[in-house]
Amino acid sequence: ECRRRLLETVPADVPPTLVHGDWRLGNILCRDGEIAAVIDWEIWAAGDPRIDLAWFLLMADEQRFSGLRTGTGLPTPDELRATYETQRGRKVAALEWFAALVRYKQAATSALIVKRNRKAATPNERALSFAARIAPVLDDALRHLDRLEKA
Repeated sequence: ECRRRLLETVPADVPPTLVHGDWRLGNILCRDGEIAAVIDWEIWAAGDPRIDLAWFLLMADEQRFSGLRTGTGLPTPDELRATYETQRGRKVAALEWFAALVRYKQAATSALIVKRNRKAATPNERALSFAARIAPVLDDALRHLDRLEKA
């Protein structure tokens, strides 16, 4: 269902830019409150910058793993988006679609990790726990697509 709806609602293209592919705080090195370097470029591409923004917002969400990460002091994804759009001077078109896409990507990646882990001689319990998160992540992706369709 998620795949079908993503394919049916692909947004209009924007000019491609350099896309990191895993834009999140863990790949940003800071010094004195400023970005000093960005690391982990092995999946970079020329593509739609909304992918990096949607991935960053997903990775910044303390609730994405049922509250396992709390009290980070990070702004909420909605606050981050609002700040980004304010600095940019306009709304980001179709960001709900990209939010759904990165959740679909996360679900697919988690499914692959679970599949490979189940075949391991000694399965990793943490990796096995990813299986329970796949359906909720896809449900969340569908909620973002619902919001897109209502906009």
